[in-house]
Amino acid sequence: MGKNKGSLPIVIPILIYNGRFRWNPETSIKQMISNFDELTTVVTNFIPAYEYLFYDLSTMDPDD
Repeated sequence: MGKNKGSLPIVIPILIYNGRFRWNPETSIKQMISNFDELTTVVTNFIPAYEYLFYDLSTMDPDD
C-alpha cells in the first residue's frame, strides 16, 4: 500500500450495458431509491452518495 497505509485506491463505478434495446437508467444511487427525500438522515447517512459511468453498447454498430 505504500505511504498511505490504510487508504483506499480510487474506485470509479462503471455500468456497461449490451442489451438489445436502449436503456436510460439513473446514474445516481440516490435517484434509484424510492422516496429518498423522505428518509431521515439516520438512514441516508449510510447510503453511498456516488454516481457511476454508464456505457450503452446497444447504440453502437457491432460491425465497427
